[in-house]
Amino acid sequence: MLRHVFTTVTNPRYRPTALRVALCVGSVLFVINHGHALVTGQMTFGRWLSAALTYCVPYGVSLHGQWRGDRAQCTAQGDRALHTVNGDRTRDLES
Repeated sequence: MLRHVFTTVTNPRYRPTALRVALCVGSVLFVINHGHALVTGQMTFGRWLSAALTYCVPYGVSLHGQWRGDRAQCTAQGDRALHTVNGDRTRDLES
């Protein structure tokens, strides 16, 4: 399973969409959660750490959604045992 996580996170097909989602959704969440602290100069180390995670979560959710979409498409095509990772056909250990 960890191999699938690593290959999904490093998949160059998923990265552009995941980055756009993280930037858009993360920025909205940042403003909601930390906007006042930023404007009033109250950003502590803990808040900056939380702000970084604010961008990581939508990035991860986007990666997961894209991976699940690819997996569902393979299933719909009758190719349940295989899916594409980084352009290579590999066995899906989670089937």
